[in-house]
Amino acid sequence: MKSYVKKLSLIIATSIAISSFTFNASADVEKSKEIFIKARQERCIEGYENLLLTFEENGSKEIDYPDEFAGAYFDRESGKTTIYLTDIEKSGYYDDFFPKSIIEFKEVDYSLEELTTVYQLLSENMVEENISIVSIIESSNSLEVSVESDRDKSNLMDFLESKGYEIDMIRFTENSAPLKLDSNYTETENSASKSSSTNYAYTGDALKASLYGSVISVGTIGANAYNPNTNQYGVITAGHIGSDSTFSSYYNSSNVLMNNGSSIISMFSGECDAAFIPFNSTNTFLSTTQLKNSGISSCVYKKQYILSPAMLGIEVVKYGATTGQKRGIITSLSTSIQYNNNTVITDVIRYEMERAGGDSGAPMGIENNAGLYIMGIHSGGTGNICYATKYNNIEDELGVIILSAT
Repeated sequence: MKSYVKKLSLIIATSIAISSFTFNASADVEKSKEIFIKARQERCIEGYENLLLTFEENGSKEIDYPDEFAGAYFDRESGKTTIYLTDIEKSGYYDDFFPKSIIEFKEVDYSLEELTTVYQLLSENMVEENISIVSIIESSNSLEVSVESDRDKSNLMDFLESKGYEIDMIRFTENSAPLKLDSNYTETENSASKSSSTNYAYTGDALKASLYGSVISVGTIGANAYNPNTNQYGVITAGHIGSDSTFSSYYNSSNVLMNNGSSIISMFSGECDAAFIPFNSTNTFLSTTQLKNSGISSCVYKKQYILSPAMLGIEVVKYGATTGQKRGIITSLSTSIQYNNNTVITDVIRYEMERAGGDSGAPMGIENNAGLYIMGIHSGGTGNICYATKYNNIEDELGVIILSAT
């Protein structure tokens, strides 16, 4: 009997060792693949940024895409970027910017200019045509559209045909109602860590406000910023939070007053769902480019200066006051959304990621060893589909400068 027990113990121990080895080997493979994909992702973005420079109009920073160009997409499985063209014979021009091992070409029907023209038309008529979401999807060379009912589909087709546009570029997704905002006006414990220093309002940390005498969590701090017109420093968050007249003042996550409810610049329309809340209380606040969320205290943030179609499919990170650090992928860089108050926000980033109320205003972007490269701030979403206002639209519309680590 004792001999059997020893043998059994040996078998169990060996099994555990083998399982542990298999697990570690599997983890090492996954880690190696992640490093491989991220390296290719960075190489593709670098190559595409160099390509974009050749599309600029006489150094004006305005991009004029060639007639044959139809977009690009990064495949996270293969680590390759696909360039979509309406004329595959012109692919030779693009070869010089990418190693041949990470690029491939596909011929499609519609140029990016054609897709953009119809996208802009639909964005301007979302309320009238009962459109909830419209996105340019380069990977399928189409416009994805969600309307409120089946009847709206036929009405929209008639509308496009009356304007002389081809309807084959439209792909209807599941019907949906206008979106709800990701606000969370309750005093609940969130996953973002409270600031260790009371005179900072850290990016990625909770933003609080005073409502009927109570200090409650209302969203997330998206970045620190500077207003050159008023010589004030402050924070960026979602516009639907900054424009809420029921809030009498704003606080950092440690309940330290940073704004008494005045001089706020807020926009919740057009290309911008963002607000600038200046530090104007008697408490002295210091600006910072440090991010704090769920115990992360050493991550700095910078601005991602170029947003390009080649970023479709890449991994991004969001730091929400409710959900913490979450990862997902970009699915569109040109989306328009309608909220349930008939507000339409255009030119937002669409990405797949976990979200929850209280994440409004959260910074999202590309992350590497140097920190987070902010692309925009979270606005809202439905299910695991999220939407973010681009930071360059925030700067243009609010007249502020988002601070960036050097």
